[in-house]
Amino acid sequence: MSKIIEFIKRARSLNCDLVVFPELSLIGYPPQGLFKMKDFTRDCQAALRQVVEHADGIGVLLGTALQDDKKGLYSAVLLIGNRQVVGYTAKRKLKVLGAFDEACYFELFCGTDSLAFRGYKLAVAVGDDVWGDAEYRGVDLIINISASPYRYGQFKWHNDILVHVAKKIGAPPGVCKSDGRQR
Repeated sequence: MSKIIEFIKRARSLNCDLVVFPELSLIGYPPQGLFKMKDFTRDCQAALRQVVEHADGIGVLLGTALQDDKKGLYSAVLLIGNRQVVGYTAKRKLKVLGAFDEACYFELFCGTDSLAFRGYKLAVAVGDDVWGDAEYRGVDLIINISASPYRYGQFKWHNDILVHVAKKIGAPPGVCKSDGRQR
């Protein structure tokens, strides 16, 4: 979390308008059984409050888990600005890959996939959500945030899909991807 805050401060000093972090970057991907730990959700909320406090004068797209008391837990991306969460969207397609079974802890999101930022309409796709493009019409920018275990060629494959969707809808693409080895 301190690295996220350092990055936000650095981006603000460079007069950036928006800084983008990967899927579940605040809590780590995949969270697996961490949600069963009593203090984990509370600690995540405390970390989120610290990040929000530093999002002054800059927009932040942050991947994290979001608890909706009525609908459940989402793999979400929050749009933060002026020291508050100003919008969010969440993952619509959950992976079911053995140890990475997201459906065990996340709900499918059925809300909006676009976020308003400084007069622009941003489509923000979480993970594999970018594969469907119908809901992205009329946006100014499409951003895909994702996280996954490392697999040779996967970044190029995901990037090619994003570029294809961006060309089809006529909006420039942006990507923020975290590939790594989970232990």
